[in-house]
Amino acid sequence: AGLLSRLVLLPGGAFAAQFVEAGGLSRPVVLAMLDQSNRPGLAVDALILLSMLARLSADYYPPLHRADPYPHLLALLQPPPAAPATSNGGGGGGCCCCCWAVPLRT
Repeated sequence: AGLLSRLVLLPGGAFAAQFVEAGGLSRPVVLAMLDQSNRPGLAVDALILLSMLARLSADYYPPLHRADPYPHLLALLQPPPAAPATSNGGGGGGCCCCCWAVPLRT
């Protein structure tokens, strides 16, 4: 987890409260954190952060709801599109598209 989620997870909730008071649950911030174009580690950190805030206090529910993260959360939970099937060229002897150039030895 990233630094921000680690701070929010600290006992006592002081950093969590400061994060929320500073606008951390505002719509632009939440949607930027959940943007699908972010690197996967940032998306994981954002999900940890938002879930922990929701678990820490019901007081965080209204600002989290106002941020309307639901479409972004749904998009992040969808499986990636399937890669198109590729042929191993018929003579490569590979077992699948990821190893078509490496002949299998039997």
